[in-house]
Amino acid sequence: MAANPPLVESPQGLVPAPYASEWIGLARSGVEIRIDGHPQGPDRWDRRGTIFITNLRMVFVAEVPDAATGLVAYDLPLSYITQHSFHQPILGCNNLKGQCWTVEQGPGQGTPIRWTIYFKKGGVGTFLPLFHSYVRAYAQQRRGSEPPAPAPADAASAPPEETSEPTPPTFLRTALVDPNDPTRVFLTQPVEESDRIKEPPKFSLI
Repeated sequence: MAANPPLVESPQGLVPAPYASEWIGLARSGVEIRIDGHPQGPDRWDRRGTIFITNLRMVFVAEVPDAATGLVAYDLPLSYITQHSFHQPILGCNNLKGQCWTVEQGPGQGTPIRWTIYFKKGGVGTFLPLFHSYVRAYAQQRRGSEPPAPAPADAASAPPEETSEPTPPTFLRTALVDPNDPTRVFLTQPVEESDRIKEPPKFSLI
């Protein structure tokens, strides 16, 4: 996980600048995130905004930048996320929580940060199945199975110009849409190809 990943303007507002092999799969507005224990930031950070999921990571983008810290977004690589669980409390809103290793330290180094995503508006019938689909794709990659589409297995080391053009994964094209869930699914990308990050990700893809 990393603070303030690159963002670009789009018709939908600020969105994560994608890497060469990255497909922005969805955006879920109406959420609040809480980050606990970041070694290079505030011990606790709460903000409302939108959570994006791609084939490489989750990215939270705040509605309003934090004037005190300068934070506006957080990057949570799918390969660094652990111990995630979904909760439906009797009192309070649905929430998804887990841990994530920092990009600076790497997996297994130091103490992972703790994150919680609170769904303040609407349901999770679209978001939650797609989140699990992306996580399962990474689990399969770790076991040596088919890598998660569209990222090639060696995406971490291949130069951007040698990677194939990103396309949406099958499970995204066939996703069931919950009318009570404000999640937006992207079958075409909300950014221009020229907005893609030329350098490979700093986090490991496996």
